[in-house]
Amino acid sequence: MLEYTSKQDAEFTIINEKYTFIKIELPASVKSHVIQNIESGNLNVSDLVATLDENAELQRYSKFNLLTSLLNLSDELTSNKDLFLKDLSIYINDHISSFSREEIETILYQYSSLDQPHLLNLAIANLNSMLAPNDVSLYVSYGLRLELFRFYIAEKDFQSAYHLLNSNAEHNLIPPASYIASYLSLLDTVANSLESSQKNKTMIFNAYSAPLSRVLRAHGGDYITPEMVSIVLRWMNSKEIVWFINYLKLCQAENFFTGFNSLMIDLYCVRLVEEYDLGAESNASPSEFGFESAGKLTSFINHLATSEFEPIDDSTIKTIINSYCKFGSSVAVRLWLGKLSEKLSAEDISTFTESLKSCQSQSPGNFPGFGKQALQSTIAYIEGLK
Repeated sequence: MLEYTSKQDAEFTIINEKYTFIKIELPASVKSHVIQNIESGNLNVSDLVATLDENAELQRYSKFNLLTSLLNLSDELTSNKDLFLKDLSIYINDHISSFSREEIETILYQYSSLDQPHLLNLAIANLNSMLAPNDVSLYVSYGLRLELFRFYIAEKDFQSAYHLLNSNAEHNLIPPASYIASYLSLLDTVANSLESSQKNKTMIFNAYSAPLSRVLRAHGGDYITPEMVSIVLRWMNSKEIVWFINYLKLCQAENFFTGFNSLMIDLYCVRLVEEYDLGAESNASPSEFGFESAGKLTSFINHLATSEFEPIDDSTIKTIINSYCKFGSSVAVRLWLGKLSEKLSAEDISTFTESLKSCQSQSPGNFPGFGKQALQSTIAYIEGLK
C-alpha cells in the first residue's frame, strides 16, 4: 500500500458495466423428463446431450443452448445435483473451445450464480491453458469481470479476487470503490484469522493489497472511502501512518471525509501506545522511551496541523491526553487538558490518574516534566477537577 510515487501518470477506468445474458431453458415437457432421468441415476451427460440433440422439439437448440439449459435446470434437482454438475462441467470443458466469447461468458457466469466456485475455477484454468496471454480476466467482458470479482469476495476466495484485481489494474481498469472496500475488508478478516505472528499477518495483508496503491493514487478523493482508510491504517505502525498521510495528500484525499483528523490521531495513538508497551518492557530506561514516544506524538500532531483539517473533538483530545499520561509527559497532559470544551467525567479522571501513577516508579532521567514530582503534581491537579 505504501509503494507510491509523487507522480501518477496512469489514468484508470472504473468498470461500471452490469453483466447480462439471455437465459435459455428446455421446454417444460422435455425438462421434466430430463430431471426424472438425472434423479433416477442416468448421469451420462454425453448420452443425454446426444438424445436431446435428436429431439424434434429442440431443433433450434445449438450444443451451447443445450448445455446452458442443463446448467439452468440443475437448480431444480433434488438429488444427484453435485454429481450431475461435475459430469456436465467435464463435458463442457471438453467442448468449450468451440464456443464464442459470449457463450463462454454465460457458462462462467452460470457457475458463479449456481455457487460453484470449484467448477468456475476449473473452467477458467482450462481456458487459461488455451488462451493468450493466458488470462481469462482479460478475455471476458468488463461486466463479467466485475461479477466474478464480486463472486470471489462473497466466496472469501481472496487469491482469485487478487489475481483478477491485479490483472485488471495492470491494464488500468478498476472496480467501483464499494468493491474495493469489500475486498480490503476480506483481506483484513483473512489476515487476522491466520494462526501466525503479527508480522506475517501484516505481510499477507500488504502483499494482497499491493495493487491498490496505484489504483487509489489515481482517483484520490473521488474514490477513497473512510472504510478503506480505516482498514489500511489498522495494518500500519506509527511511522507508516505518517507516510500514509503523505500518500493521501498526494491523492488529494486528506479532506475527503469528516473526521479524518480525529481518525488519524486515534489510530496513531493506539499504535504508539502498543509500541511503547513493547519497548518499555525491554528498555532499561522506560522514562526515556516515554519521552521519545511523547515526542513522536507531538511531532505527529504538528504534522497534521500543516493541513487545514477540521478541529478535533473532545473524544480525540482525551485519547491524546491518555497517551501522554501513559508516556508520563506531565507538561503535555496539562496543555491538552486546557483544550477540552467539557468537564472531565469521573471515569476520565480515574483513567488519566491511573496511567500517570503507573509512571511514578520510573526513573525520570534528564527529561523535564517526566519526574516523580511533576507526575504527582499533575495527578493532584486532575483529581482536583472532580
